[in-house]
Amino acid sequence: MQTKKPSFEFRRVEVSVLGAMQLERVGVREIKPIKQISLRQAQSIQTKCLKASKIARMIFFENWFDFFEL
Repeated sequence: MQTKKPSFEFRRVEVSVLGAMQLERVGVREIKPIKQISLRQAQSIQTKCLKASKIARMIFFENWFDFFEL
């Protein structure tokens, strides 16, 4: 019998090189190019990006919808 995955399990989001460069401008220095980040980290980044919406629009992610899912 297969166990159900816990609801708090992190989904992974890949950040592109351009996305990482833009995030660094927003002040998210812990993100490295082509690094997988957790959904919780993505939501934290989203909050910072919403404060700088022009930059947020320039960020390219492999899975845009997962990144902005709340």
